[in-house]
Amino acid sequence: MRCILLASLIIAAAGVLSPARAPAQISSAPAAVPRRAGPPRVFVQIKGDLWRAGNGNWWSLVYVTPEGILLVDPISADFARWLKSEFATRFPGKAVRYIIYSHSHWDHVGGAAVFADSQPHILGQERILKNMDGR
Repeated sequence: MRCILLASLIIAAAGVLSPARAPAQISSAPAAVPRRAGPPRVFVQIKGDLWRAGNGNWWSLVYVTPEGILLVDPISADFARWLKSEFATRFPGKAVRYIIYSHSHWDHVGGAAVFADSQPHILGQERILKNMDGR
C-alpha cells in the first residue's frame, strides 16, 4: 500500500512538470551506452531523490530510496539500457525494485525487460495486459 501511495505522489509530481519547462539541473555527464543519433537524453533532478529522464519526447520518473529505485515508465529497450547505465553511475549498488506503468502503450513499457536481473515488482492498472495485447 505504501508503494502505491508513493507511486501516486510521484505520478502527481510528474503531472505538475510539463516537458516544456526548463529543467532545474541537467547532467553534463555523457551517456555510457552508444546509440543512434536522435534527441539528446537528459537526466534531471526534480527535487531530492526524485528525478526525470527523457529525450524530449518521452519521460521516465525515477525515485531513489534506501531500498532501491522506483522507476515510472521505462520507455523502450534502448532507452532503458541507457537508463541502467546512468543508474550504475549515479546510484551505484541500487537496483530497480519497482516499475510502474503510467499506461499500456508499448512506447512506455517496452524497456522493463532490461531490469529483469533485479526482479522488480511491476505495477500497472488492472486491465493493462488486456490493453497491451490488442483484445
